[in-house]
Amino acid sequence: MLFAGDLQDTLPAQFEAVDVRVHTQQYHHWQLLNRAMGDNVQFGLTVDAAFVAECDTLVYYWPKSKQEAQFQLCNLLALLPVGAEVFVVGENRSGVRSAEQTVEGHVTLAKIDSARRCGLYHGRIDAQTTFDLNDWWDSYPLHDLEVKTLPGVFSRDGLDVGSSLLLSTLDKHMKGKVLDVGCGAGVMASVDGQNVTKGEADAE
Repeated sequence: MLFAGDLQDTLPAQFEAVDVRVHTQQYHHWQLLNRAMGDNVQFGLTVDAAFVAECDTLVYYWPKSKQEAQFQLCNLLALLPVGAEVFVVGENRSGVRSAEQTVEGHVTLAKIDSARRCGLYHGRIDAQTTFDLNDWWDSYPLHDLEVKTLPGVFSRDGLDVGSSLLLSTLDKHMKGKVLDVGCGAGVMASVDGQNVTKGEADAE
């Protein structure tokens, strides 16, 4: 059994099955679950085929970003076998009701339960997807930089108004060390890195 998506709890560590595995793109989720599950938890941008080779059931936690869900599910459904069971759970306000459309042609999902403005969907894989990471990269120019982004990353489609305003107020001859926390596509750190005359700029 494989858990993936926007995990918010330690359910996978408490779940009783022959083999329970977790893939997450969130480092703090990996830290939380690794203590209890060890090597059965994988952290990374994409799923390793060998890691999920024996999995025949997917429990997917729907994230806030539909684009992120499309990216992750395309990756997962390319690796899991035809006939594998798929459960999708998430909040209505996060867009879980679009899950059926998102996997259309690959999984026939049906809503099987709902409570507290959340939905639970179930289906089986009818056909695998084709996944190539290169197809998901996007980019946009910013000054003399090329900003490369992936689905689910803040400012994926272009520089947002808030970041643009902040950049316009920064000293073009900064000194020292700059830390950009919650960096999204890393725009602030990249621009700051060009402006820092002595020191360094890091993105987290």
